[in-house]
Amino acid sequence: MWYTLGVNFTPMSHLPDVVIIGHLGINVTQVSGGTHETLGGAAYYTAVGARTVENVHIGVVARVGSDNLGQRIIGELEGIGVNVDGIEEVKGVPTARFIQTETGPIRRDVKVKLGAAREINTKAFPKSWGLADYIHLATAPPDQCLGWIKAIRRLLKNDNRTVSTDTFEVYALTRSELTLEAMRRSSLMFLNLVELAILNLKASEKHPFPPTPYILKLGAGGATHVDAQHKKEFTVSAPQVRVVDTTGAGDVLAGAYLAGLSQHWSPEKALKRAVKVASESVTRPGVEHILKSRGVIYKHRTS
Repeated sequence: MWYTLGVNFTPMSHLPDVVIIGHLGINVTQVSGGTHETLGGAAYYTAVGARTVENVHIGVVARVGSDNLGQRIIGELEGIGVNVDGIEEVKGVPTARFIQTETGPIRRDVKVKLGAAREINTKAFPKSWGLADYIHLATAPPDQCLGWIKAIRRLLKNDNRTVSTDTFEVYALTRSELTLEAMRRSSLMFLNLVELAILNLKASEKHPFPPTPYILKLGAGGATHVDAQHKKEFTVSAPQVRVVDTTGAGDVLAGAYLAGLSQHWSPEKALKRAVKVASESVTRPGVEHILKSRGVIYKHRTS
C-alpha cells in the first residue's frame, strides 16, 4: 500500500526541530503499589522527554478521538509548548487506552485498545514538517511504522535527515519480520535488551539483522550507543533511583536524546541527558514531573 503525505503548511517560525509520530491516550498501570491512570501513549512520553531540552521546537503527529480525553491530551501538549497541528481528531471513536501490568523489573503484560489510532493517516503530516532534522516513530505496530517511513522518505527525497524508530517486546516477538524491515529502513533504532535478543534470534538470511545504528536501553544500567557495524561506541551509566513506575521511560529517553542532537549536542552528551531524564521519570507515576523539576510552566487553554 502506498501512502501520501498531506499539504498542510506551518509558519517557518514554528517549524519543529523534532517531529514525533505515534499514539496518544490514557495509560492504566497496575503495579505492586496499586493502579493509577496517567496521560500516555508513546508519542506523549517522547514529547515530554524531548521538552526537557531547552529551546527545542517539537511537533506531534497522532490521532485521537473527539472525546474529552483527546481534548485533554491536546491541551496538555499545547500547555508545554508542543505544536499540535499534526494531531487529528477522529469522530465517533475513542482515544486510545493502554493497560499495563508490571510482572517483573523488565516485563510488562499489555492490553491495547487503539481506538482512533487503529489506522494511520499520513495526510495529517504537515508537509513543511519534513524540514525537521529529526523525525521519530514512537513505539507502534511495525506495519504502521513502515507506512510512515515510506511516506516520509518520499517526501524527503533524500536520507540526510534522521528517521528513527522505537519498538516493543511484543512486536519484536510476534511481528519480527516487519520490525526488522522497519529497522532496516530507519536511520536509527531504539531497542532494549529483550527486543535485541528477540530480533537477533528471529533474524534470517531473508530478513537479516540490519546494519542500522541503535541505542540499546539498559534500564538501571543506562544506555549504550551502537554503530552500524554493531560495535559499542560508548555506554552511559544511569543514576541510582527508587523505581516506582517504568512506563514510558524508554520513550522519554528517545525524546530527550533526539532533542539533544537537534541542538547540535554530541551523541554522548545527548545520551547522558537522556539517561538522566529517563531515570528521573521512573521515580513517580506519569512523566510530567520531569518537566516541573526543570521549571517548565504549563500554560493550559482557557477554553
